[in-house]
Amino acid sequence: MHTRVTFRKQSGVVLFITLIALVILLISSIALIRSTDTALLISGNLAVKRDLTNEAQSAIQAAVAQLVTGGLATEASRSSNLGSANYSATALSSNAQGVPTILFDTDANFTAAFSAAAPTSYNGVTYRYVIDRMCPLPGSSDFLIAPFQHCVSGTTPVVGGNARNPTLNGGGNLPGPFRTVVYRITVRATDARQTQSFIQTTVKSAGS
Repeated sequence: MHTRVTFRKQSGVVLFITLIALVILLISSIALIRSTDTALLISGNLAVKRDLTNEAQSAIQAAVAQLVTGGLATEASRSSNLGSANYSATALSSNAQGVPTILFDTDANFTAAFSAAAPTSYNGVTYRYVIDRMCPLPGSSDFLIAPFQHCVSGTTPVVGGNARNPTLNGGGNLPGPFRTVVYRITVRATDARQTQSFIQTTVKSAGS
């Protein structure tokens, strides 16, 4: 008696499903790698920005020193531009974010406005700063001496302007010893990869 053996052709369904599973795993692996790279990139950018901000504090301290003990320590010295201190007695032209446009300009144009043009290097970061008085005109900021000098004031009762528009709402200063004027300090910090960060603060002074 002979037993008849029949052979069935393999349809390849298992192989097809296996290939689909491998493709899904491959796509998942690629997505995971890209997600990890993006997370590392974001973390790196945040670290760079933090370092630039920390280093820019040195420029802010240098600018404040000019106003306290340096060439801008007196009210009279602040009434006119002082290029050696990167100082403008009037509010500088700014972009929509309130950053003086001179910091975006070429080195040649910056040198034409300020004699202290060379950026200062600190821990591998170069920075450049400007100080501008929030007044529309040079000269005295005393309202009694210059009645049309409407500066941004740090005195609460006075309706003043803002960093972008010192003359907004007819801002002015209280006369005499109660008068305070706002000074804006803006720093541009640049690292070795030419990544730039802008840091800004304001200080007020009652004059001296």
